[in-house]
Amino acid sequence: MNSVTQLVKAIKSVLQDHANRSGVSTGLIKRVREFTGATFAQTVVLGQMQEGEIAMSDLASFARQVGVNVSAQAIDKCFTENTAIFFAELLNATFTQVVTADPVAISLLERFSEVVVEDSTTLSLPDDLEKIWQGCGNAAESAKSAFKVQVRWDLLTGGFKGQALTDGRVPDTKSPLRLNRRQRRSLRIIDLGYFDTHQFQTEGEAEEYWISRLKVGGSLQIFDEAGNPLDLYELLCTFAGNTSYECQIQVSATTRLPARLIAYPVPEEVAIKRRKSHKRKAQKHSRKVNKKLLDLCGWTLVITNIPAEELNHQEALVLLRARWQIELLFKLWKKYGQVDVSRSKNPWHLLCDFYAKLIGMIIVHWMMIVGCWSVPSRSMVKAAKAIRQQIILIARALAGRDDLDQILQEITQGLDRCCIDKRKKHPNTFQLFLDPTLQQTDLLVSHGAGGP
Repeated sequence: MNSVTQLVKAIKSVLQDHANRSGVSTGLIKRVREFTGATFAQTVVLGQMQEGEIAMSDLASFARQVGVNVSAQAIDKCFTENTAIFFAELLNATFTQVVTADPVAISLLERFSEVVVEDSTTLSLPDDLEKIWQGCGNAAESAKSAFKVQVRWDLLTGGFKGQALTDGRVPDTKSPLRLNRRQRRSLRIIDLGYFDTHQFQTEGEAEEYWISRLKVGGSLQIFDEAGNPLDLYELLCTFAGNTSYECQIQVSATTRLPARLIAYPVPEEVAIKRRKSHKRKAQKHSRKVNKKLLDLCGWTLVITNIPAEELNHQEALVLLRARWQIELLFKLWKKYGQVDVSRSKNPWHLLCDFYAKLIGMIIVHWMMIVGCWSVPSRSMVKAAKAIRQQIILIARALAGRDDLDQILQEITQGLDRCCIDKRKKHPNTFQLFLDPTLQQTDLLVSHGAGGP
C-alpha cells in the first residue's frame, strides 16, 4: 500500500466511517436533517483547519462544501456534551490510523529500527470540565481541568507510534504509552519527565534502546561500574576537562541500572544561565535549591544503553537534541493550528473545538508524511501552511465532487519544496543528522537539552 493510498484510507475512515457510526452511537445525530455524523465532522474539523480566525458564520459557509446548507446559529446549538463525546471518539479513532513514509535516508537514524521521540503537551480547560478531565489545580497558575496529549513519534518514517489522552495531573512516567512495546533495536529519546529506571530496565531486557539526560538530585543514587557509591561532581572535576568524558555507571539503588554516562562540558555563561534557572524554579516553589544540581550545571549529562561502538559521543548529543523536534510539533499544533484556542464561552463547545483541531492537525501531519518526509530539510510550518490553504479541496472531494485520491496526490506532490535553509552559525537539526561534528555544545540551552 503506497503512502497516498494509506492517506486516503485514513481520512475516509475518520471523517466518514467512524464519524457516521459515532454520530449515531453518541446520540449526536438522532435523525438526518441537515447533518450526518460525517458531514458534521468534516464541517467542524476541516472548516477549522483553514487559516485565520474561524467564526460560526465561516463554518456555515464551509458546510456548503460538504453539501449542507445550514445557519451559523444551527451549528452553534449542536455543541453539547454528546457532541464532545462524539469528537472524543473521533479523536481516539484518529489515533488508531497508521500513515507512514519510507525511512528518511539519514544514516544516523537508519542504524535503528525506529527513532521514537516521546513527550506530552497540556491543554487547559474551564473549571466546569473538571469532571471530564482533571488538572493539577494545586497552584494559582494550574488549571483545575486539563488534559495531556501523549505522543510517540518516529523520526524515521514520520508516523505516530502511539497517542493517548490523560488527565492533566497524570505524571509523564505514568503515560499509558509506556506499556507499548517497541521494535527490537529501536530507540526512544525522552526528557526528564519520563525518567524511570524501571522502564529503562524493561526496555533494555527487550533489546530496545533509550537515551535521556541524567536526572540529578532527589533520591536517585549513582554508583560506579563495580557498584560503589559515586560522587559525580568529584568524578567530573577530576576527569572531565574541556572535552567530553564517558564511563559506565549504575543508576538507582533498587534497580542498579547499568548505563553509559556521557558528560559534555558547557561554557561558563551557559552554566551561569542554568544555575539562575534552577534558583528561580526553587524560589517559585518555595523550596531550597539543590546544591548538587548547581554543582553539575557545568556539564550536560546524558545516559543511554547504546554501546559506544554503535554511537559515538557526538552522535549521542545530536540524538538527544533531536527530542526538540517534538516540541516543534507541539508548537505547530498550538501556535499555527490554534488547538488550545476557542472563541466560545460554552465549555462543551470549547472542548469540541480542542478535539476537532487536534484531529485536523493530525490529518495535516499525515499529509506532510506523504508529501515531504523523504526530504531531511523539510519545514513543517511551511508544509502545514500549504496544506491548510487547500483544505477546501478535501472537503469537496469527501462530498463526492472530486476524486479524493487525485486531490491528495496534487496537494502532497508540491510539499517537497517546503524546506528550511542551512545555517552556518547554528546548524539545523537536519544538518546535524547528516554531520554530527557540526554540533556546538553551547546550543543545548536554547534547544531544550539544557542540563545538567
